[in-house]
Parts: sequence; C-alpha cells; structure tokens
Amino acid sequence: MITTKVIKRPASKILALFVALFALSQTGCGPTYPKEILDKAIIQLCREEYNVEVKVKIIGSTIGVYIPLEGLFDATLNISRKAADKINDVMLSTSRVALSSDAPMNFYIVVAQDPLLPEIEVVLVRYIRDIKMLHYTQISRGEFSKRMMIDIKLTPQAQKEKVLRDIFGRLNIEEADDLIEEYLKTSEVTSIGDIGYWNDTFYMKDIYMGEFLALQTADRIKRKLATTPSLREDFKLNLIKGEFLEEGGKFFFRFSFNVSPLDQEALFINNEALDNVYDAILEEAALVLHGYKFNDFWNIEIVDVVSNQVLFATSDELEAHRKKKMKLEEFRRWYR
Repeated sequence: MITTKVIKRPASKILALFVALFALSQTGCGPTYPKEILDKAIIQLCREEYNVEVKVKIIGSTIGVYIPLEGLFDATLNISRKAADKINDVMLSTSRVALSSDAPMNFYIVVAQDPLLPEIEVVLVRYIRDIKMLHYTQISRGEFSKRMMIDIKLTPQAQKEKVLRDIFGRLNIEEADDLIEEYLKTSEVTSIGDIGYWNDTFYMKDIYMGEFLALQTADRIKRKLATTPSLREDFKLNLIKGEFLEEGGKFFFRFSFNVSPLDQEALFINNEALDNVYDAILEEAALVLHGYKFNDFWNIEIVDVVSNQVLFATSDELEAHRKKKMKLEEFRRWYR
C-alpha cells in the first residue's frame, strides 16, 4: 500500500520529527477531550491554533482527517514545504486530541488534497500507540519515523468515476451523475487503499492492525531493497505488495514481489539474487511483527509473481529466523 517515490525524504523526516517532538512535550499533560466531542475538538484545535480548516470522520477506533491544501505539490510533484508544515500542524492537533481523550482510538489517517487537483491525494497513517512508545523511549526516533505510512496516490473514487463516465458515455446513458453518485456512496471501503475524499464525501474505514502491519512491512521492504547496496546491485524491484488475509478461520500475511535483473540481456534473475530477496523480506517481516508483538497470525507467504514460487513460514519459524536459528534453505517452497 505505500508508494513514496515522489516524496523527498527530508519532508517525510520533518513530518515524523515534528510529531515526535510534540508527543514528547504533550503526552500526559494535555487537556482532556471526551470521546463525545473528539471530532469537534480536532476541528476546533486546527482552526484556532493553526488556521486550518479540516473535516473529521471517526469510524470504530480510527480517526480520519481531511485537509484541503492549495499548493500541496511543488513543481517537481513533491509535497511543498508550506504544505508539509500545514500537514504537520494537523497531525500534531490530531495527536494531541487522541492522546488526551478517553476515546479508545488506535489509528488516525490524514488525507490531503489540492482542491485544484483532487484526483491525487497524500495519505498518512499513524498508529497512536507508537507516539506513546516514543514518549516512553520504547522505540527510537528512527524506528518511529519508519512506522508512519506515507503514500501519494490517485484518489480511488476519482478513478472509479472516470471509468463509469466512460462506460455510460459509450452506452449513451442519461442521468449518469445520479447513477455514479449512488454507486460511489454505496461502494464499500474494504482497504486502506480505498480511503479517499471525493465530491465532498469522505470515504473511510476502520483500520485493523493486521492490514496496517502488512502495508507497513511492504513499505519497509521496498525501502530496504532500494537502499541496501548488496541488494540493489543485482535487480530492480517492480512490485512489493503486503496483504493480511483470512482462510479457513486462520489469518496470514502474504507478501508478493516482482523483481527483474538489471542486466537487460538476462532473461531471469539468478537464484542467488532471488534468495536474497526472500531473505530480506523474511528479515523485515520478522522485525516488524516482533517489534509490534503481533502474534495474531498463523503464517506468512512470500510469492514471486513471475515464477509463482511461494516460500512458506509459520509464525514460529519466522521468529526462529529472526533469532538466527533457522536458515533460508530450511523453509518450505512450492510452485503454484
């Protein structure tokens, strides 16, 4: 779920650092915001302290905040410095309210759009307990930064509307606006990737830990494969996708990847390089799941979408690999 290619790394670091500094100074001493006025408190705080107008929608244990920002992107399609400051302000306000409320909130998600370009949105997801863990020095600032998910993507509902208009246009169907509006409003938001703001409607869902960790792990795997010299010299990463799935009453993670050789004359990536990809994914998945003490899963699957080769690891085997007690060659593999 997290694509950060067009985000300048300093901007994302600034976002994480400001939230961290705020958490350190505010946790435990801020005012109390009763759960009945949680949404109104965030709106009021953003307006009075930062002169920012937001819309808030709460579903389950997730707070959704929408912020319209003119000049969201600069000329290089990166988040502009001015917009980054405004997003920081909104995140700080949301953190302050969430940490000082009796409402049992687990996540907050911030969606930012430029009103002149609503077809593209910036999405940031934060697990609220991570802020507390930073405050109590249970995680480092570097780890805290990695745990926030940042994505720049096409607005899902805008893409659906575009497809529907094309279909209705070919079929010469009149009153397409009403049909499209009804379809979008009744469309279920089933994943974090479906969250978006379109035509004055906030499409939200309650975020669950498993899907959050699947997407965060995939994002961290992508960064690891792109920044580790011994890995990036052998191949190019085309795809990494994390999912938290259920089958037969058992939950499991699936990480699908696609890599291609840097050597354009080579048809396939060699086995050694492929093993390095599997090993890196195992290592990062074990690190994230252990860090969150998340044990609510049966196994993980790592799938090479080119060869359809699947590596299988139970939760116990994954932990054994983290402790260097189980080597890569000991894991089971098969072809679909």
